[in-house]
Amino acid sequence: MDYPDRRLHVAVLLMLARPKLSDEQTDWAREFFLNCRDPVRFAALADRSFSSPFVMRHSRRIGLEYAAGGLFKRMSHSAVVLAGQNLLLVAEQSAFHQQCVLPVTERYVYLKGPAAAQEYYRDLGLRISRDIDIIVHREDYEPLLRRAWSLGFMPLLSPAKDLEISDERDFQALLKYSTNHIVLRTPWGKRVEVHVEVDSKVRIPASAFLDGRNRVRIDTQDYSIPSINCFFTYLCLHHTRHYFSRAQWVADLAAVSTNPDFSRFDAERFAEAHGLGDIVASCLSFSDYCERPWLWINENPEGEAGSLLNYC
Repeated sequence: MDYPDRRLHVAVLLMLARPKLSDEQTDWAREFFLNCRDPVRFAALADRSFSSPFVMRHSRRIGLEYAAGGLFKRMSHSAVVLAGQNLLLVAEQSAFHQQCVLPVTERYVYLKGPAAAQEYYRDLGLRISRDIDIIVHREDYEPLLRRAWSLGFMPLLSPAKDLEISDERDFQALLKYSTNHIVLRTPWGKRVEVHVEVDSKVRIPASAFLDGRNRVRIDTQDYSIPSINCFFTYLCLHHTRHYFSRAQWVADLAAVSTNPDFSRFDAERFAEAHGLGDIVASCLSFSDYCERPWLWINENPEGEAGSLLNYC
């Protein structure tokens, strides 16, 4: 493996962000770890992209414990810290759901976050999330926000500055001027984004998320999540806008597309119905590239999938 180190490091992380490895993938990763020339730099890149949990999932199979520079110990520590943060978010979601959502509405879905981790990863510590996203029916939006506010979930006037509202006038301003969501800070300092639409461009309307919902159980609590085709199309749209700059966004493509309920044909048909067929097709091809980095490590693949790979 005689490639520029950074390009090689990224290629390895992309490949390892998938549920299972083939023998060819395992051999390619093992060769990298046995000959890693800059383990400190590799570990730093893994930390920045939240890749450590995915690398550790395959650690025995790829021989990570034999890598130089204490790489196994460092990545193991990072994975444990991230998993702990994720479990705290699970507790936050449970409290918000029981105290704020259930007393107000059944017309909701959770996006990404712990619910998606449970459904598509079967491991709450693996798919890292930093906040909770929920879509609710427009009629339930204000009642839910008011209940949350009364229970100490503070609406933020400026999430970037962590500036909370101070009175009813601020609350009314948020309702009037927020384009599609309002951010709440939980009593324990986490963030909850309460949406009436996923984004301002409304490529996929809220009704598409709220219709045909699925259920997932975490511990003893059931949560509603979008149908798999709607969710996958949303992931492709959202993650492309962020240039697949985090490992969990790359991993989501593989985790959902390898789920037994996933149909590539049905997903593309749903996407085409919402004007997103090209994006979904490109993301599927991009995910295919991530599986076999040895095919492109020495070149720049062309087309939309190649552009996604280069941006990533």
